[in-house]
Amino acid sequence: MIELANMEIIALYLHLKNHHENLDERLEKVSGRIEKLLWENLSIADFEDLENLYQKNVDVFIEKG
Repeated sequence: MIELANMEIIALYLHLKNHHENLDERLEKVSGRIEKLLWENLSIADFEDLENLYQKNVDVFIEKG
């Protein structure tokens, strides 16, 4: 198994989201699992602004506490 840092999880999710039309079934499941994790751990505002926050290098997991 591998461990991913918070910002790596967000980067992977954003990449998968931006290429959703090309994902196979396994990658769709990965994207869905990451999305569930994000919804469980982020505010709605942070989730909706995730790409902008990522570009600003804001670790939204830490921000929430």
